Amino acid sequence: MPLLQWRVLPPLILWLSSRHFIGTAALMTPYMKSSD
Repeated sequence: MPLLQWRVLPPLILWLSSRHFIGTAALMTPYMKSSD
């Protein structure tokens, strides 16, 4: 079932990257505020 994998993988990657981006943004926010 390779087709199923290709259908499931892109949303999973998007979800993980968006979560990672939100996490890094939350971590970087205090540094941005302190430097400002």
